[in-house]
Amino acid sequence: MQRWQGLDDVPGDWGSSVVTVGVFDGVHRGHQRIVSGAAGAGADLGLPVVVITFDPHPAEVIHPGSHPPLLCTTRRRARLLAGLGAEAVCVLPFTHEFSQLGPDEFVRAVLMDRLHARRVVVGENFRFGHRAAGDVALLAELGEKYDFAAVGVPVVIGSRVVERAAAAVRTIRAAVPGASASGYENGEAVARAERVVLAVPFAGLAGFLGRARDALAGKLVIDVVVPLSVRDGFVALAAADGAASAGELIQQALPAARVVSAFKNLPAQRLGDLAAPLEGDVVLCGNDDAARAEVAALVGLLPGLRAVDAGGIANARYLEATTALLLNLNRRYGARASIAILGLPEP
Repeated sequence: MQRWQGLDDVPGDWGSSVVTVGVFDGVHRGHQRIVSGAAGAGADLGLPVVVITFDPHPAEVIHPGSHPPLLCTTRRRARLLAGLGAEAVCVLPFTHEFSQLGPDEFVRAVLMDRLHARRVVVGENFRFGHRAAGDVALLAELGEKYDFAAVGVPVVIGSRVVERAAAAVRTIRAAVPGASASGYENGEAVARAERVVLAVPFAGLAGFLGRARDALAGKLVIDVVVPLSVRDGFVALAAADGAASAGELIQQALPAARVVSAFKNLPAQRLGDLAAPLEGDVVLCGNDDAARAEVAALVGLLPGLRAVDAGGIANARYLEATTALLLNLNRRYGARASIAILGLPEP
């Protein structure tokens, strides 16, 4: 493992690489997921992985005295990162002058000129540039300008059968080479994720919730389940025993989880077709304001989609009924219709 103290230490003949950026103090589980995602992308692309970290902590320069003592030295941090697959660690001196770089300058000077980034893997809350003006969405835009791909949300696929999860990961990586994705049995996948997209068939929902109740406590659960039945070609909303909707049933079963119903009105075929542009609104229902805002931020990473905050989880019953209507319309017209809500004030 190579350790560079600043960009001037990067060898002049250094070629293309996969890069991840962060302080990574302590290299905790969230950090490990990001760096492991970068290592997976590097393996897929046949490129070395470079981790950019900072010394001192940026908060100490921007707001002196505001950050608690670091958990480990930069040398110890570099060894931990190497154990996760980093082939080089670049420790950037974080100075007041460096903090003045705008997002475009940061990308050009740090990621491109010396490291020749082909893929940049970061956490979904990643911010960069002067006054933290850049986010994952802007990083993706700059990737189009400078010819690199940005990955901001590592994905863990869960299945009752681990081989199915692995097959799904292979499908993802075939469509998006270098994607940060890994596959596990359901229990292990839940343990590794702070946000869980619940896409279990409704018939198996109650059993899954019973098994995963404790593991899902405190986590953000994004519910995309719609109970449906089809008779003579007509799609109807099926009863969710014990609740008026799947979303409400899930929140009842997981009282310690933060449940948000979302993405229920988007055709699965459209979400799976990477060549087709997305459009429409993603209506969010949940009892936790912060959880709805968190899901709205994820929606914001998907070009063409807008998050619409509908308030409490009780609205999920109407959201799910709309799904049945859309499916009947799509059958009738051979379409992939979704919804857009008109007349709302701009955020």
